[in-house]
This record gives sequence, C-alpha cells and structure tokens, in this order.
Amino acid sequence: MNIQTRWAMLALLAVGCDAPEYAYEDDDLGAVEERMIANNGMVLNGMVLNGMVLNGMVLNGMVLNGMVLNGMVLNGMVLNGMVLNGTVFGAVQEGSNTPVSGQGLVGAVFIIERTSDNTTYELRIDAISPIPGMPDVNEYTLSARQPGVTTWESACKDGQGQAVTAIPIPDATWNEATGARIERPGAVVFACRNAALGKCVSWGYRPWAAASNRCKSDGSQCQTVDMRDAHQACTRMVRADFCGNGQTWTLNGTPLDIFDRFQTRIQDHVSDWGLEAAWTPNGAACVARYRQEGLGVPTCNGQAPAVCPGMAMHDYWSVDSITNSTWDTMPGLLYTAFPLDTTN
Repeated sequence: MNIQTRWAMLALLAVGCDAPEYAYEDDDLGAVEERMIANNGMVLNGMVLNGMVLNGMVLNGMVLNGMVLNGMVLNGMVLNGMVLNGTVFGAVQEGSNTPVSGQGLVGAVFIIERTSDNTTYELRIDAISPIPGMPDVNEYTLSARQPGVTTWESACKDGQGQAVTAIPIPDATWNEATGARIERPGAVVFACRNAALGKCVSWGYRPWAAASNRCKSDGSQCQTVDMRDAHQACTRMVRADFCGNGQTWTLNGTPLDIFDRFQTRIQDHVSDWGLEAAWTPNGAACVARYRQEGLGVPTCNGQAPAVCPGMAMHDYWSVDSITNSTWDTMPGLLYTAFPLDTTN
C-alpha cells in the first residue's frame, strides 16, 4: 500500500474528500490566481470536494473518525492553545507561555494519533504566504509523514502528483458523502486550493468574512447573506451538485463563468455565455441548462430541479440578455454560465 493510498484511507482534516486522483484538468492554480487578481474571469470546474491526501482529521483535540490531535511541536518545543483567526494560526510555548503565530509557526508539526491502535502521524507547516490579491487569506504548504517513514510528502496534490497549497477553514467540517457543511466550533479544515473547498475561498467566498447584501436591481429589499452560505453554495456550484446531496453532474475541466449579484460584487460575469443555474447551500435553486447533459438529468427527491423564472429549459439565455426584472425574481446566491458548445 503506497503512502497516498494509506493517507486517503485514514481520512477528516479535509473531510468530505473524494479520492485525490480524480482532480485532473481542473487543477489549474494559475487560472485561479489570475482570476483573483482581476476579480473576474472564467474558471474550470471539478468533482473533488477537497483533494487532500490527508483525509479524516480535525485539529481541535476531539476524537473524530478515529483521529485526534495529540500535540503540536516547533523546533522541539511543545505548543499549546492552538487557535485560528481567519487563516492565521496562533499558539503558546509550553512553560514560558510565549506566543507564537503566523510565520513563526513555519516548521511546526501537528502530532495526530489514530485511536484504534495509537499510531502517530505528522503534518508539518513548510511555508505560509498570502494569496495574491487577498492579503487576509494565507495559503499553507503542508507535508505529511506516516509512521516509520523518514521522508515527507506533500499533503495536497494535483492529478499529476504535484504539490498544491492549502487554506485553513475554521469552525466547520464537511460530510464526505453529502458535501454538507457541519458547524464544529474550534475545528480546522485544511482545504486544498485545487478542489472545491479551497477554490471557493480563493474566489473570495470566505466563510468567516462579514456578511454581504443581495438586493433588487434598484437597490431596494436587501437581504443579508451569511458568507458561510455563499461558500457552501459555491462548493455545490463548482461540483455541479444540483441536488445538494453530494452527487456531481459534471466532468473535470468544464469551463464556467461564475458570478454573484451581491451589492458589492465578489465575482462578476465576464462572458455572454448562457445561464446554467442559480445556486444555494442546498444545491441548485433553479436551472436553465446543464453543463454536461450527456451525464443525464439530475432527479432530486423524485423531481428535476425547477426551471429558472422566465426561461424555457435548454434555451440559451445569455447572461447579458436577462432583464433586471427577471434577475429580481431569480433565486439563489451564486450563478453559473457556460458556452453553448460544452454540453455533450
């Protein structure tokens, strides 16, 4: 059994992970970074929720799925009281209570124990850096090591086995079967940037950020949107999880234009592609087309998803042709469009 397979079997720091080898042509971090700098653009979707080779561990001192955080060490010194503020970790040195945070934790090793046989695993912080265009979001280069092995391997990998950075997400885990967010104060998920959880943070939908407003076209009737809901809607959107049950209806590498209609846009559309769907934390609120119709039509609780208001199913409704009055009746938090010729 190779190390990547073994880590994948242990799995819930990055809970809700499909096997990492599924992440292929959507692992385009250059495109992600370019989009964040420009605050717009097109992206590639993918089926993987997290993509970590270290699945199954939550860093909050609690036993979960047979794993427990059993300590944190930096240069031989024990660290206690780990906290995460945004994406910045902090702890104190045992004995002196000297605080250590941010870049001071490069080289720190999380000691993680499998409770069934007391086997110890290690997760090391190799580098920390802010994401370009998002100074409040840090990405982490992480390495993992299994018992009895002296060498380290990247904790996040793309489909070609290349190292990928991760973003820590506080106070939640994700159900690996359904993709549902589970509120868990004190927990930390390291989300690989090439898969849904990390991509959605990289695109600006930070679940810990201040709420945004969704208003009518004239600025009236504003509703407050919790960014945890926006992030969760994004994870459904990027994986084409129309029913919100964890089942994906897409192929890796399908191009998408993703956008929202918040009062202050986080992502705006940059194409005149046809509208696909409106997205909520529970899946698609309504659908105009399916990005990969060759995979079949989703059935959610015995019914196909609702058709978006004012539209006929399968028609090509370019985003720019949709009137403000239609947008004012459109459900959802986030939206997807894709070109006419991607449907199979």
